[in-house]
Amino acid sequence: MDCQSISVQPLAGAIGAEIAGIDLAQELDADTIAAIRQVWLDHLVIFVRDQTLPPARLLALARRFGRPIEYPFVKGIEGFPEITPVVKLEHETVNFGGLWHSELFSRCSGTSRGIRRSENSEGNTD
Repeated sequence: MDCQSISVQPLAGAIGAEIAGIDLAQELDADTIAAIRQVWLDHLVIFVRDQTLPPARLLALARRFGRPIEYPFVKGIEGFPEITPVVKLEHETVNFGGLWHSELFSRCSGTSRGIRRSENSEGNTD
């Protein structure tokens, strides 16, 4: 395999893994994408820490895994309507989208996964 050397660390017994040794800001070859996809399928949720992905790069990466869609109820960011900001403002008392996190993917035929970029180290949207 001609892919970047990645390491995978399972995070819990049933779900989740962390991938290390990869820079998602770089163009990734097909073997690396295939390796990431397989880890995603095996562990259902993956984390890749300490990445800097401007919107264009995030969208390009997402397209390697499928066709990004626009979220129909919240406007995407300027120039990138497929990227929906998930934020909780200081004055808000509940998390962003508290009821739709698990419902979004089932409403769109063929959609099986999503990519989320978190500004904090825990990945929380609370």
